[in-house]
Amino acid sequence: MAMIKTCSTPPIAFPEVSGPICSFKALQELPLKKCEVAINAWQEGSGDPSPENERAIHGFSEVNTTRCGVNIWSEDWELGDINNTTGETTPSNIYIRSKDYEIIKPSTQYCVSLFQISVFYYDASKAFISRVLTSADNQVITTPSNARFFKIKRYNTTYSNDISLNYPSTQTGYIAYTGNTYTIQLGQEVFGAEVDVVNGVAHVTHEMVTYDGSENGWTWFDTFNQSSIQLPHNAVYEYLNITGYISDYFKSVSNADRNNNVGNYCSLVGSGSQVAFSSSETSLNNFKSWLSNHNTTFVYKLAEPFDIQLTPTQIETLIGNNTIFADTGDTTVQYIKIGG
Repeated sequence: MAMIKTCSTPPIAFPEVSGPICSFKALQELPLKKCEVAINAWQEGSGDPSPENERAIHGFSEVNTTRCGVNIWSEDWELGDINNTTGETTPSNIYIRSKDYEIIKPSTQYCVSLFQISVFYYDASKAFISRVLTSADNQVITTPSNARFFKIKRYNTTYSNDISLNYPSTQTGYIAYTGNTYTIQLGQEVFGAEVDVVNGVAHVTHEMVTYDGSENGWTWFDTFNQSSIQLPHNAVYEYLNITGYISDYFKSVSNADRNNNVGNYCSLVGSGSQVAFSSSETSLNNFKSWLSNHNTTFVYKLAEPFDIQLTPTQIETLIGNNTIFADTGDTTVQYIKIGG
């Protein structure tokens, strides 16, 4: 009796993962179906911004997206020391260290494969934050809330291919680095966007304006010591409870919460197309004079976002563990899963 052969097509699925770090397992090396990266402006310093506590605002002119396995450290090393107090590199022939600053996520747990490894944390401006020294193999560390980059060092004269920073932190032991970082140039400084890496489009959602007091159209409201001015573009339509904006010298509050923050707030008012600032100044002329010496920036959400065309970037999954993250914000990926 003749044998009858049947062929079936393996099932195809498109799982989606999102968050500060996207972690998943893949069975094949296939291009990501989707990779979207958020861009969020960041501020220097800490605490509420105020006329006495400037917190400068920065955007991004490029997006660096890393796709690696479990180990997030590139294992790119050199001879040299890192000062335990300042985080600065110094010459040495008895220590090895990271060559470059590498991306790490804030408030996140990682497993360090070896004891006596110093991990140095740096903020978004690469200013030193703190250092942790592991006291045991496979020690789990938790990064500071403002950590964005890291370096490592070890007392040794050569590297033995035995150090890894593993994510998720449940992965223990040394795992060789397999990965790549994809850099996408934006062509301008961007303060808020969603970047479609695969198709090469940055959907810009926020913009920054700077005031120096010379602008026409300022008004004054005595009750709140408040100066307000029309924004260059309409910010948002529903403005009463929205605080999706930041300023370098003023605390961002909702329109409804201005009473509780007189003397230090920025807020959208009117139809959501005006920005108001409240300070200790008691007249419009005084406030404009203050602005001339303290140029103030304000990042706000656009009612009409616009797109920047970029170069499409193809990112392929690794067979096995995949870890994908970016230096500008959260990431959403959709990968191709063939089979069970």
